[in-house]
Amino acid sequence: LIRKKCKSYKGDWSIGCYITLPKCASSSIARTLGQITNHPDNKKNPTPEFPWTCRTEAPPFDLEAMKSMSNLNEFEKSKIHFLPPWVNTEDEEVMDNVYYFSVVRNPFSRMHGVWQECRETYDIRLGFKEFLLEAERVYNSNFDLSAQKGERGMLNAKGWWHFKPQLEQLIDENEKLAMHNISKVEYLESDIRKCLKNFKTFQEKNFRLYNENVKPDGFSEKRKKTGYRQFYDKESIEIVENMFWSDIDFFDYEF
Repeated sequence: LIRKKCKSYKGDWSIGCYITLPKCASSSIARTLGQITNHPDNKKNPTPEFPWTCRTEAPPFDLEAMKSMSNLNEFEKSKIHFLPPWVNTEDEEVMDNVYYFSVVRNPFSRMHGVWQECRETYDIRLGFKEFLLEAERVYNSNFDLSAQKGERGMLNAKGWWHFKPQLEQLIDENEKLAMHNISKVEYLESDIRKCLKNFKTFQEKNFRLYNENVKPDGFSEKRKKTGYRQFYDKESIEIVENMFWSDIDFFDYEF
């Protein structure tokens, strides 16, 4: 981790596994890879089929299942729950061919997006600063789900999943970076091309990334073109810095 370098890849470029992180252009990547098969964009995409890819997904619609996985990060869950059945996870040679990649985002922009997502989807209706204080409380409790029950508990658990630092989701049991490539939302078009270019099924000439929401200047076309910076004050900035210091440091982000 000190070197800030991804894991070297010596496989045969036959299997890709996209590790999904919430509010990091995951819907755009999924549409691009053809993983959301019924999405209308797939009909327009000249390269919808990436049969080698699989991806981790949002939390299951079951609170007890979420509790049982609460001690696993997204990389660890991929090996247990999300790699397709034809990938023999017990075979070291097969697993050596799995190319792990993910996408990260500026934590300040991301938490603004998380706030909007939680208001719209998980009925966590708080002002922005109050929301960050709640996220900080959940973070300090180590995301403890034990007291969560019923529908409200399910909504909380799915919302809280968005509060976890990104870097922590991408390391292995030895606390080493498990990704072979990490793209950034802010440079997604160019980064994801570099990430996928060595796969034989990747058609660079016809490649189109479906990413219309988050822009490098912090504006969201999806939600009324509001920039995230205007929502922050000194205390809000400090909350995000304290929660996501590892992301800010490792991925070289700033407010």
